[in-house]
Amino acid sequence: MSDDLLDDARDAARRLFDTGALGVDDWHDLSWEDRQRLAVDVTMLATALREAGPRPSEVDDHLDGPGADAVRTQLGSPTGEVHLQPIVRLPGRQIVGYEALSRFPAWAPDLWFRRAWAAGLGLEFEIAAVARAVDNLRSLPDNAFLGINVSASTLVSDVLVDELKHADGRRVVLELTEHEPIRDYSPYCEQIGRLRALGVRIAIDDVGAGHSSLLHIVQLRPDVIKLDWSLIAGCDGDPIRRVLMQCFVTLARQAQAALVAEGVETEEEAHLLSASGVRLAQGFLFGAARQHPVAVSRAASQ
Repeated sequence: MSDDLLDDARDAARRLFDTGALGVDDWHDLSWEDRQRLAVDVTMLATALREAGPRPSEVDDHLDGPGADAVRTQLGSPTGEVHLQPIVRLPGRQIVGYEALSRFPAWAPDLWFRRAWAAGLGLEFEIAAVARAVDNLRSLPDNAFLGINVSASTLVSDVLVDELKHADGRRVVLELTEHEPIRDYSPYCEQIGRLRALGVRIAIDDVGAGHSSLLHIVQLRPDVIKLDWSLIAGCDGDPIRRVLMQCFVTLARQAQAALVAEGVETEEEAHLLSASGVRLAQGFLFGAARQHPVAVSRAASQ
């Protein structure tokens, strides 16, 4: 690490601790200016850590997390849970759907999935998560849809189609994550045709966060576009984010796709989104992800 970068990282760390920002229990207690400064400091620290640390492949080799045996055990275990976060229609905030989020013991979900793929069990692990999510359809209102995250490899697999043949596909939205690149879109377009024949809709997740999500929209013609939280946070006070919002509203309208804003946390953000023409949203403002849909519905209506 260079001396300048090390000095910047030390200054950022000192500011974080001196201001007590790391001890704030509620993110909403921070002013917008404090949030911006905190984001800059955290980014600076992250840059320093990337420069100083080993390459990602080396981290994966030594990172604490579930091993292959733990992944195999989890596949046959009932300990994996599905938590549901409500998706609401703006401005009235009635719940129209949920996103299914996998939860596992001991380690973060992303780490479980990464380790499953590293152990050669990724597809099986994801399909098991899809099956658990689909089981929740029975307990949801008949007019509510369910968003389920899948990787590119899982989206194009025949096993996924077989799993969804027994579900009410009209209520399933598969959210394509950006964890792996797509080099040839042809098999994905063909697979999406088979899934749509079952009534399943396709969403592009975390649009605006990665390099390929816009290309996914162009090539795959999704039914739903989900804007990443990083574009939503503070949009009410940021003219650039407001312009981007209008661009995505226009894009979604022209593509005949529904637009969902993720990570909405404040009333000001919700008001700006609604005024900009965004009609669907999710985030802590409307309810956190919880295991029981009845509890989720109750939280969103408060």
